[in-house]
Amino acid sequence: MAKRTKKVGVTGKYGTRYGGAIRKIVKKFEIQQHAKYLCPPCGKTAVRRVACGIWKCKGCKITFAGGAFEFATSVATTAKATMNRLKKLKQEAEATPAETQEKEQKNKREKKEQRPKKEKKTTA
Repeated sequence: MAKRTKKVGVTGKYGTRYGGAIRKIVKKFEIQQHAKYLCPPCGKTAVRRVACGIWKCKGCKITFAGGAFEFATSVATTAKATMNRLKKLKQEAEATPAETQEKEQKNKREKKEQRPKKEKKTTA
């Protein structure tokens, strides 16, 4: 079977309709939605799009909620990182004062060890 399209790829089905700029945007989204993604629990590259925002892993049969065209959106990733950071801060606040002081002292010692030692200049 001969290769049919060189530049347009999956948007070749639209022919010359709708304009080049719109077809480029649609191409980006169609490539994202038809791609396979890495499954967080099982680690296989087997997560496929079932419907708008619904993704399913063929390896472990788990269904995920995600973005419309991509498995994990940048907004969702940012929100997850923020939630984890706040959870960590809350745990540190609930820790006893003695544990907090020990951690601070340990961090100070580690920073001291990481600093390069200054060599003293000797005059002859």
